Amino acid sequence: MPTNDSKTILQHQAVVAKGWQSSPIPVFVMFGADWCSYCVKQKPIVEELKSEYGDRVRFEILDADKETELKKAFGVRGIPAMFVLGKNLPTLEYAKGFQTKAVLKRKIEKVLAASV
Repeated sequence: MPTNDSKTILQHQAVVAKGWQSSPIPVFVMFGADWCSYCVKQKPIVEELKSEYGDRVRFEILDADKETELKKAFGVRGIPAMFVLGKNLPTLEYAKGFQTKAVLKRKIEKVLAASV
């Protein structure tokens, strides 16, 4: 689990710069890398979810090697790492390591329900 709480994450300068703390819709963030085999396997699943959720959820797939400030803000220590931030809320769902589509959908749906 990340060491930072969701309120701290949402206030972090790198998150504010991306506009995620005030997003009108939930934001799904995946940290990964091309050299990570589990990340490579995870990416198509995240892309499928992106297609399914359309404009209800914003999806961001980030290179963990390049996004060091965001990685630090989220307390990421291993990849793939995925987070779902609620719209204008400190709601946070977290998943580390390869996850099935069903697991990620449950996390997204939980945040969507809390963001109503």
